[in-house]
Amino acid sequence: MINFTKTIENRQRQDSVWVEDKEYKIQTEFYWWIGFSKKFDDWKQEGRKEFYYEEFDHLYVIVPGNRQAGYEELCKFYHNEQPLPHPTGKQRNIKGIDWLIDSEYIYCAFLQQYGIDLIKTDLHWHDFLSLFNGLTETKINDIMSARYSEKQGKYDPMKEMRIAWQLPELDIEKPVFKMK
Repeated sequence: MINFTKTIENRQRQDSVWVEDKEYKIQTEFYWWIGFSKKFDDWKQEGRKEFYYEEFDHLYVIVPGNRQAGYEELCKFYHNEQPLPHPTGKQRNIKGIDWLIDSEYIYCAFLQQYGIDLIKTDLHWHDFLSLFNGLTETKINDIMSARYSEKQGKYDPMKEMRIAWQLPELDIEKPVFKMK
């Protein structure tokens, strides 16, 4: 989260995580975290239930000794949880975006809306997420709307769009992590 109450020198994006009271520098460019997400999707697609902490070591400049705690901190950084919007209580297990499959539409949206060429620009993951969440009236917004739309009875105007843009189903069981 950005804190505008700080001076410009102190208004920096997070570039490290804290594990057992020690700071560890991490990779922050958006492409590292799209890879983080993609790796999980691939494993789910393969039906893999066990993962190795070592597979995330590349995200650290120096790897923490407690890899479990380190992995949990990486997940917090990835999710960049915000206090708003409040949960509505209505939970649907629908994936609205796939960073790789939808990459061309994301690229187009950033170029269209912000003039940012994601092929030539390195953005911090949290900056990328902020800008992504602010996108309006782009093709990726239409695609996500179709994926999130619910059936509307006998006449369903979004049915064809929902089918056309449906992402592959993934097993969402929580993985078990181990050391190699």
